Amino acid sequence: MSSSTPSTDMENGVEENTFKILLATDCHLGYEDSTSKNHRKDSFTTFEEILQLASRNNVDFILLGGDLFHDCKPPQNVILQCIKMIKQYCLGSRPINFQFLTDPESVLSSFPPKVNYEDPDINIAIPIFTIHGNHDNPSFEYTSTLDILVASGLINYFGKLPDLNKITIVPIILKKGNTHIAIYGISYIGEQRLSRLFDQERVVFLRPKNIENCVNILVIHQNRAKHTRNGHIPDDKLPGFFDIVFWGHEHECIVEPELIINGEDEYHIIQQGSSVATSICEGEAKAKHVGLLTIKGTSWNYKPIKLQTIRPLLYESIYIPEIINQEYCEPSPEGICEYVDDYIENTMFPQVKSYITGHPEQPQEPLIRVKLVYAEDSQKFDTMQLTRKYCDRVANPKDIIAFRKKKPTDSSNRMNFGGDAAAALAECFRQNEPDQDWTYAVQNGIQKFFETTDNKLRVLSVLGMNEALDRCIKTMDDDAFASILQHQIGKTINYFKGRTIQLNPEVYREEIIAYQRQRSADNAEDEIREVQTMLDDRDVREKLKESQLNNQIDYDNDEVIEIIPPTTKARGRGSRGGRGSRARKPPASRGRGEKNPLDITTVASTPKKAPSMSSTKITKAVQDRFTQPSIKRGNIRTSLIGIHASQSQRLSDSSDSD
Repeated sequence: MSSSTPSTDMENGVEENTFKILLATDCHLGYEDSTSKNHRKDSFTTFEEILQLASRNNVDFILLGGDLFHDCKPPQNVILQCIKMIKQYCLGSRPINFQFLTDPESVLSSFPPKVNYEDPDINIAIPIFTIHGNHDNPSFEYTSTLDILVASGLINYFGKLPDLNKITIVPIILKKGNTHIAIYGISYIGEQRLSRLFDQERVVFLRPKNIENCVNILVIHQNRAKHTRNGHIPDDKLPGFFDIVFWGHEHECIVEPELIINGEDEYHIIQQGSSVATSICEGEAKAKHVGLLTIKGTSWNYKPIKLQTIRPLLYESIYIPEIINQEYCEPSPEGICEYVDDYIENTMFPQVKSYITGHPEQPQEPLIRVKLVYAEDSQKFDTMQLTRKYCDRVANPKDIIAFRKKKPTDSSNRMNFGGDAAAALAECFRQNEPDQDWTYAVQNGIQKFFETTDNKLRVLSVLGMNEALDRCIKTMDDDAFASILQHQIGKTINYFKGRTIQLNPEVYREEIIAYQRQRSADNAEDEIREVQTMLDDRDVREKLKESQLNNQIDYDNDEVIEIIPPTTKARGRGSRGGRGSRARKPPASRGRGEKNPLDITTVASTPKKAPSMSSTKITKAVQDRFTQPSIKRGNIRTSLIGIHASQSQRLSDSSDSD
C-alpha cells in the first residue's frame, strides 16, 4: 500500500534503497520565441531552474510529463538552447545507482535500443525520462524533436505507441537496492480515440511478476478537465493497481496529491501543472511548482517545490452590468474604461509585489489580464488608451483587456446564422480570450454553422475538417488539411467512377448532394475512425501528396511562362544564395550495474504494421516476461503478477461478476 507519509529512513537521509525523482511537465520550450521579445526567454529561464533543482537535490533522474517543446518543429535556436542546458546540467561523471531491468527495445524509442546512461560514449549524471505531449507529438511514425534528442544521447523517450488500434503498455522497471518502481507511459493521443479504446478494453498494461513490492507510476498526457463528453479521460477509467498517476497536459497546478477512490481501489493523482504560462487565464495564474518524489520500498513522499523564476501573472474577471448597477462607474464607454484603469493601477499592480521571489533571473514585468463580461455592445471601449499607458510596465500591453459577451441563458437566444454567411461564421470564431477550450469552441462553432445554414459542405465533411483542425493545432500537423482535402475529393471521384449514365452539370450537382446525404446518414464514429486511420497512415498520406503534386504539375503544364533573369553579376549580400541553399546532412555497456533479468510473462499483441526504428516494439522475449491472466478493472485490462491458484480463482470469480 502506498503512502504519502515519509518513512523514518527517508527522513534520516538513508538513500541506498531510496529513489529521488524530480517531476516536471509542460515546459513548452520556445513558447513565444518568434512572436514576443518580452517573454521569449521565460520557458528557458524556468527550465534551467528545474535542471538546477535536480542537481541541487541530487536526484536519481528527472521524469517529464510531456510537452518539453511548445512546437512540434521548433526553431533551430530553441533546439540548440535545450541541448546546451541538458549538456550543462545532466552530463558528468556522477555514478548512476539504479538499474534498468526492462528490455529497452520494448519500451524506449531509440535506435539502437539502449538507455542513455549505459552508453559508453557519453557520461550521463542525471538521466531524463519523458513521454511526448500534444505540442511535441511526432504524429504517429514521423520524427519529432524528441527523437533528435534521443539520437544525441540526451534523453530517454518512452510511451510512444506504435499501434493505435490496440495499446499494450510495457513498463520501465527500475531497481535501486531493494526498491522497485514500474513506470508506465501514455503519451498524447486524441482523447476521443483513447476514450473509445478504454471502452472497448483495447488498453493493456503489463505487470511484472516475481516482484512482491513495486510502486506503480503512470505518466499520462491527456485532458483531465471535461471539455466534451469524450474529450477527456475520467479518473475512474484508470486501473486501480497504480499507486501514483503523474498527470501532464493540465496547466493548473494542484499542489498536493489528490486521493482518488474508485470502489476498492485507490491511488493518488499528481497534477503539478505547467512550468510556464502559455495562456493568461485563471488556472495559469496559480503558483507554479515542480515536485520531488521520494520512494523507498512501497512508501513514497511527494514534496512540492515552488518555482522562483516564474513571471508574475494576474488575472481578474469583471462583470460590467454589475459594476454599473452598483454605480461604481458611469454607464458609458469612457466611464467603464476609467474604472478598469483605476482597478488595474490601484488593485492589481500592488499585488505584483507578492509574486516577486527575489530570484535574480525572475522576469519583473507581469502578465496582466482583465476579462470584461459585457451584456451590450455599448459597454465596450477602445483599449488603445490602456495599451499605451501600460506598454512599458507589463509584458502583454496589447491584450490586457479581453472582452467576453454574456452567454444567453435562454435557448431561444441562440445565434442566428441567417443573413451574411461571413458574419455568421465570424460569430462562430468569436473568442477573445485564449484558453484550453478554444479548439472545442471553434469545432463546435464550425459544425453548428454548416448545420444551420444553406452553405452546407458537399464534397468535404465537417467531421473530417474538424479532425484536420484538431491535428493542425494540437500536433502541428501542417499537412492535415491537404491530406483530408485529397482524401475526400478522391472519395467523391470514386463514387462517380464506373457509372455509364451521362450527367450534365445540374445532374452532377444533384448526385453530389445525394452522396453527401448518404455520407451524413452513416455513423459519425465510423467516419472519424476512417479519417484518423488515414491521417495516421504515413504511406497513404505520401500517396495523397504525390497525387496532389502530379495534379499540380499537369495543371501547370497547360501554359509555361519562363522568366529569364538578367545576366548581370550579382553583388552584395545574398549573391551566393539564400539560407539553406546548400544541402544539409542530417558499443559495450558502461558497466554501471549488472542487469538482473526479470522472470515475467505477457499478453502483448503484435501490431498490424511493423513500427519504424524510432517506435518501440514488443518482442517474443518480452512476451515471456509478463504475466496473465487479465481482468477488467476500470474498463482497462491489466495483467496480474504471479499469484497462487486459490487467489487466481478468487480474482477470476470477481472479474466475472464485473
